[in-house]
Amino acid sequence: AKLISAGREITCPGCGNAARQVSFAGRTFFQCEPCADAEEQKRHRSERITRCLATWDALCPIDFRTPLDTLRLHQAIVPALALTGLEGSALIGESGSGKTRVAWMLLRRAAIAGHSVYAVSHVSFRSASSLRHDHDRSVADTARDTLSRAHNAQTLLIDDIGKGTPTEAADESFFE
Repeated sequence: AKLISAGREITCPGCGNAARQVSFAGRTFFQCEPCADAEEQKRHRSERITRCLATWDALCPIDFRTPLDTLRLHQAIVPALALTGLEGSALIGESGSGKTRVAWMLLRRAAIAGHSVYAVSHVSFRSASSLRHDHDRSVADTARDTLSRAHNAQTLLIDDIGKGTPTEAADESFFE
């Protein structure tokens, strides 16, 4: 269906095809169906990225928000800076080599790509695994929330794997 205004056909400014009237946020403009769909997808993606970055912001410790000083990183960790944050990776090295700082940077990259993110220390994860059936309902709910967020995140940072005392239940939950 052609839209005619003032004796001329209205065309989409994005592609030049026949347009339709679109109203959004109190404004009226003209777009063809494919361009309107593309704009809506772009808007949804932008909203998702905003939510993912807000999650990262809420989780990230203050000291890991500053830009990385690559000169302070151990040379074995520097190649991890080329990662996108969307691939699985493990950073192994000495304490103080910059693994956690790089991991938070990679988690931020994943959030910018629109991945839902979550971060937890292995010790906290183990604790949540053992407390998910606690008699205190609020403790159990908090533990189950931690496990659920870890399970549902598209990109998950588990810091300090191997620290703390292992338990069979926690290890089973971890590998699940």
